Amino acid sequence: MNVLMIGAGDIAKSHGRAVVKLGGKVFAAYDVNEAGLKRYAEEFGCEMLTYEQIEENVPRADYNKLFPLIFVYSAIYVDVDPIM
Repeated sequence: MNVLMIGAGDIAKSHGRAVVKLGGKVFAAYDVNEAGLKRYAEEFGCEMLTYEQIEENVPRADYNKLFPLIFVYSAIYVDVDPIM
C-alpha cells in the first residue's frame, strides 16, 4: 500500500508507523512546518512535497491521510463530501 501523508506531526507519525508495520510505504508527505516535514521524511524515507506538488501525487497513492483533517481541504484531495 502506498500512502501520501498530508501533515507530518505526531499523529501522522503514528499512522506512518502503522502503515510500515502492515507492510506499506509512505512514499511522500507534505506539511507547512518544513523542519517537521524533514524529520518525517528522514524517518520514513519518503519524498518531501511542496504544496504545489500535492495534487499531482495523489494518483500515486492507494490511501490519503490528512492531519489535521480540514474538511474543505480533504474534499479537494480525497474526493469526500465535507461534513458540515
